[in-house]
Amino acid sequence: MTSDRNLFRVAGVAAAAGAFARLAVPGVSRGVEVSERTYLGIDLLILLSLFGLFASQDRLRRGVGPWGFGIAVFGLLLIRTGTRIGPFATYTFGTAVLALGLALMGAMIIRSGGWAAATGGAWIASLVVGLLGTLLHTQAGFLIASVLFVLGLGSAAGVLFTQGSRVST
Repeated sequence: MTSDRNLFRVAGVAAAAGAFARLAVPGVSRGVEVSERTYLGIDLLILLSLFGLFASQDRLRRGVGPWGFGIAVFGLLLIRTGTRIGPFATYTFGTAVLALGLALMGAMIIRSGGWAAATGGAWIASLVVGLLGTLLHTQAGFLIASVLFVLGLGSAAGVLFTQGSRVST
C-alpha cells in the first residue's frame, strides 16, 4: 500500500518535472502535433502537482483556498481546450483564469512560511505582473509572469517534498 508521503512525493516530482518542462519546451521547435502532445503532458504534470498541493496543505482547504484550486483547474482546462469550447476561451483568457486561481491559493498558503510562502508569493506576483503586462500591452509582462508561475511550481515541488504528509496549520 502506498503512503500519503509517497503520493505527495510523486506530486512533487510532477511539479518539478512540469516546471522544468514548462521552461524547456518553448525553446524546442517541433511540429504542431508533437507540441500539442508535449503541452498535454506538461498540463497533466501541473494538474497532478495542484492536486498534491491541495491535498497536502490544510490551509488550502479553508477560506478562498478551494475556490482558488477550482479556478486554477478550470483555467488549466480552458488553456487545454482553447477556442474549441467558445470564442471567449482563448489561451490568454485561460492563463488569466489559471493565474487568478493560483494567486488565491497562494494567498492561503503564503503565511505557512518556507517553500509554501515562496510558492504563494511567486503565484501572486505572477498574476500582478501578468495583469500589468496586459494593461501595458507588453510581451515582457507575459514572459516574466510565466517565469514567476514556473518558480511557484518549482517551489511547490519543495512544499510537496519537505512537508509531505505533514498537515500545515
